[in-house]
Amino acid sequence: MPGQYDSYGVAHDGGYGSFGQDDAEVGEFVVTEANTHPNTTIVERLGIVEADSFQGTSRSPGARRGPSGSDGSHIAVNNLIHEAGRIGANGIVRLRVADYPDGRYVASGEAVVLS
Repeated sequence: MPGQYDSYGVAHDGGYGSFGQDDAEVGEFVVTEANTHPNTTIVERLGIVEADSFQGTSRSPGARRGPSGSDGSHIAVNNLIHEAGRIGANGIVRLRVADYPDGRYVASGEAVVLS
């Protein structure tokens, strides 16, 4: 569903894995830097997922300017949520975000099913 994960609730820019201590809950989707989420159980681990801030754009591979700062990291995490949801996850644990010299932001984490 387009727009389902437009805002995942965490907003803090500043480098690799810098979304702070708070977990974000998007409707029924949980995103956290921690290995677990309070009051939930990981019932299935679906694997590592990765997405960047250029996914779904018409950027040429040589383009060096993309969304900057928190915009770029938010786009990368939103794309990550979409990828995880596509494989049946309702959460991402161990969220990490890195920025690269080519202007990309890459988000990664472990897609999980929580109960």
